[in-house]
Amino acid sequence: MIMSCARSPNNGGKLSLKQLPHRLTIRGIICDNLYHVLYPHLLYGHFNMLKDKFPTYLSIYLSIYLSIFLSIYLSIYLSIYLPIYLSVYLSIYLCICLSIYLSIYVSIYLSIYLSIYLSVCLSVCLSISLSLSIYLSIYLSVCPPCYNLRLSRICA
Repeated sequence: MIMSCARSPNNGGKLSLKQLPHRLTIRGIICDNLYHVLYPHLLYGHFNMLKDKFPTYLSIYLSIYLSIFLSIYLSIYLSIYLPIYLSVYLSIYLCICLSIYLSIYVSIYLSIYLSIYLSVCLSVCLSISLSLSIYLSIYLSVCPPCYNLRLSRICA
């Protein structure tokens, strides 16, 4: 119960203080505020009453506030930030995996390809170059005497 003001017919319609059950009406709120303005020294008792109930009010207020805040925060986080983080994380993860996979794949592929290709090419090229050098040396050793023989027949 909170102190409220009411008009009493016993004292000629003057304002008198009564213990009335507090109702949340405009008249009750105005009377309560008027009472606290007119009699501020009696306000301490009202604060003592609130002080006793303050931990209960605080716990209720904090539980409601925290539940609403956490639900809003979690809904925002789950709807906005989590997909962004997941997309960034997945893109980074895919980039890293693809770069590692591609680098390993390309290096293995290139090493196999180059080793086979170069070995085949080098073996063929070396054999051709060796055979050319052998054939060229044979040709040069055989050709000049034949050439000289032709020249001598033509000239004679």
